[in-house]
Amino acid sequence: MNISGCSLLRSAKTDQELDHASCLLIGRYGVLLRGESGSGKSQLRRYIARQCHQKGVFTALVSDDYVHLIAPEGSSALIAVAPEATFTKQEVRGIGICSLEDEERFEKLVRLHLVVDLIRPDDVDRMPEAKNTHICLLNRTIQKLEVPCRDCITASDIIFARLSTFHP
Repeated sequence: MNISGCSLLRSAKTDQELDHASCLLIGRYGVLLRGESGSGKSQLRRYIARQCHQKGVFTALVSDDYVHLIAPEGSSALIAVAPEATFTKQEVRGIGICSLEDEERFEKLVRLHLVVDLIRPDDVDRMPEAKNTHICLLNRTIQKLEVPCRDCITASDIIFARLSTFHP
C-alpha cells in the first residue's frame, strides 16, 4: 500500500486527533506512544531514537504530542499523520515548542503497527493476557503494549522485544 500520496488522505473513512500521543517509525514499524501529560512520551521517543542510531536502525519522528489517525477505506491499515502545525517540532517541558529540523529525520505519515501506553509502573502486567495485547482504534485492530511511564530503559527494552517478534 502506498501511504505517501494525497489520495490516501482524501479516501479516509474516519480520522481522529489524539492528544498526548507521539509517533515514530522504528525500522519499518510505526509506533504510537500514548500517555498522560508528563508521562515521558517525548523523552522515551528521544531515547529510542538514540538507541536506534547506536544500533544502526532507521528511525524517524512522525509527530510529537498530537497525531491524526486515519483509517483508509478498503484497507485494514491504520495510518498516523503529523499535523502541519507540529511537523518537525516537539514540546520540551519547561522550554516549550522547539524546532527539530536540523536534529532528526521525519516522516509525514506512517502505517501503525504498535500502540504503546505509558502507565504507572505498578499497573504494568508482568504476563498480560492475550486479550490485553490488542486494541481497536477506528475499527482497526492493532497490537498494544503497556510500559512503565518515566522509565525509558525498561520501556524501550519492552518495545524492542515486541518489535523483534514482528514479521515483515
